[in-house]
Amino acid sequence: MNFYTFLSRFGLFKSNYAFKFLFVAFCGIHIPLIGLIVFIVYFQNTISPSAIFITTLGLTLSATVMTLFILKKLIKPIEVASKALIEYRANRTIPRMPVKFTDEAGLLMNNIQATIKSNEELLEQRKNIAFFLSNDLKDFTQHPSSLAHLIISQQSDPQIREYAGLIIQSSERQRNIIDSFMKMLKNEDELSKKTFRVRTINFNEIIAGVKRELAGKLQNKNISIKVESDIDQTCLKIDKEYLSMVLLNLLDNAIKFSHVGSEIVVTTKKDKGDLQIAVSDTGIGFDKSIGDAMFKKIISYGMPGTENEQPGGVGLYCCSKIIDKADGLIYGRSRGEEKGAIFYIDLKVYKRL
Repeated sequence: MNFYTFLSRFGLFKSNYAFKFLFVAFCGIHIPLIGLIVFIVYFQNTISPSAIFITTLGLTLSATVMTLFILKKLIKPIEVASKALIEYRANRTIPRMPVKFTDEAGLLMNNIQATIKSNEELLEQRKNIAFFLSNDLKDFTQHPSSLAHLIISQQSDPQIREYAGLIIQSSERQRNIIDSFMKMLKNEDELSKKTFRVRTINFNEIIAGVKRELAGKLQNKNISIKVESDIDQTCLKIDKEYLSMVLLNLLDNAIKFSHVGSEIVVTTKKDKGDLQIAVSDTGIGFDKSIGDAMFKKIISYGMPGTENEQPGGVGLYCCSKIIDKADGLIYGRSRGEEKGAIFYIDLKVYKRL
């Protein structure tokens, strides 16, 4: 930045980035010519064609190297701006770029700095608004539930008690959705600040841990998990905890939408430098038209599980954000309703650490 700062002090170059490049290019072109003229004028008695050729070649190469070196210094503001954007996208790191320059490069740095600051303020406002609204909504859903409990305790009419029970179920589902939404916001914020690095992942440990967490649900529905894999461990650009979180969500959904006594299959295989993880079930499946939309934040077709388990509605969205952060791909396929579903995770395999 020093050479760029130096040129920016002069009026002609202060507000025009292109003039800085033109000035350096002009000097680089004419330095060999000036040097050749000086050589001819002061050494005309000893000059020879070979000397002219060698001198011209030497001056041209020297000027070219010097020009390229200076131009590399001159594009430093672009490099600073690019690095700032990469760091912000990867780690949510707030840059501190110089904003005093008035040429095109200076305006670029200024605009990036202002945009990132504005974006952070909007994200913070969104979190605060969502927090307050969710608390108010939870209180709002609590009142009908309390009234419904009171009706049940004071009424003997079976039909009235049944309606009150439906109110309680609806209120409970709304509270679960609000809790899931707040969890999603928290996970999304934490993930945006996280940097994934290449790590050695042991699949046996991850699957064993996930199965322990889901042991109760598996037992309740008499569902088994079958693992088909010849891969013990490999290097992936994702943390063990986050990959476990994704598999936990996928397997939890598979259990929810599988029938009692069925089997869920987890397979892993390598294909052309990628690792593919698949979670398949023989449950209720889904319509082919909603396959991609399931990974969006807002969905309107959440359905209860085979034993009336309530849908969360945000788990797959969080999974997609994690896999996207790991430069991978996650998608779901089904042949239709009551024909099962299979969810795939594709991740790049890296060389061993």
